[in-house]
Amino acid sequence: MTGAATTRHEIGNAGMALTSKRGGRLCPSHALARSATSFPFARPWIVSSRTASSDQVAVPVDLWETQDAYHLRADLPGLTPEDIEINATADTFQVSGEFKAKTDVTSEGWLRQERRSGKFSRAFSLPMQIEPNKVDAKFENGVLELVLPKAENVKPRQIKINATK
Repeated sequence: MTGAATTRHEIGNAGMALTSKRGGRLCPSHALARSATSFPFARPWIVSSRTASSDQVAVPVDLWETQDAYHLRADLPGLTPEDIEINATADTFQVSGEFKAKTDVTSEGWLRQERRSGKFSRAFSLPMQIEPNKVDAKFENGVLELVLPKAENVKPRQIKINATK
């Protein structure tokens, strides 16, 4: 390693440093990926599965956690609530459906066809159980929003200490 310049980059509040042998800046996404793989048991990760099939359409989602629930937001333009299926169990949920291709243009008439069509399916395993019967789903302007309430028996509780005199 003679002659190699080394640069140290701090990442947020995690207190870890990443080193680049070229002395260049590390992309934040690479830094986060490295920090996640360096400490895989630092926090419970939400596991996502996406069916790896060439005819499956990729649907990106935003998924976040609050004290009382998990929240999901997915852009599903062109679909109606009837086109979307949502299934939930105590520790998993799945969103699936299909983007149907428009048939108003013959195959010989296309100059460019970039709009997606096909089936999609996203399934998630959650680190804490939810109340599947209380899942709230809203669909407005092509955006699906789910609120998945955490089960009462797994929510953190504050314990009051009774002092004896």
